[in-house]
Amino acid sequence: MQEQIEVLKAIYSRRNEIVYDDVSQIITYNAFDDNLQCIGFSTRVYMNNAIIVESNILTNDELKQLRENACLKTTLYDLFTVLKSLYDELMMKRTKETVPLKESSSSILMKIDHMRSPNIYMKHLRQWTNELNITGGVLVIPHTIFILVEGNNDNLKKFIIKLKTETVDIDSRGRPCKERLLTQIVAINTHSSKFSNFEKIEFNNRNELESYLTKSDYAELLNYIKN
Repeated sequence: MQEQIEVLKAIYSRRNEIVYDDVSQIITYNAFDDNLQCIGFSTRVYMNNAIIVESNILTNDELKQLRENACLKTTLYDLFTVLKSLYDELMMKRTKETVPLKESSSSILMKIDHMRSPNIYMKHLRQWTNELNITGGVLVIPHTIFILVEGNNDNLKKFIIKLKTETVDIDSRGRPCKERLLTQIVAINTHSSKFSNFEKIEFNNRNELESYLTKSDYAELLNYIKN
């Protein structure tokens, strides 16, 4: 038995992962949950091979499933491995059944002064919006360029930071430059995306842009694109 205890301590080497009481000769396996940063369950094995499984994490039904598999058929290592594997499965199932909280989403309308190199500018915008799961587009009318983005609030903030702090265009000498003339016009709460990707759309006049926004369920932005 002592040899088996030493083997277990070598395998389960965390502090208090394997605890052996010489007097009572009870072996306790404290299974750590790395995600929760705590002990997921404890298993005590007595001299008569009676097994007690306890947990402050599992529900009564989950703990019942764990106890039903607490049978010493071969070695203690096999027992502990089976129980830990089942525990991980139960926690994974719990995670899948958990309904995720709905993320807060918004749409932000911005305006920039110019794009000296539209190809370079759009390359950066598409890269960032793809990385951050943002949709929308660059809406161009004569003498005015709008950027309309929609997505998770945190990702939109990251997008704006990138737009202000990273190189996105070239200057008159062909050197990479940052966006210095960005104006954030308005942010509105949204519950669903109106766009499926990020694209550049050019309009002949403001009326065409207004018609497009109306068809895209963005009629509330019309007052913000006036001269």
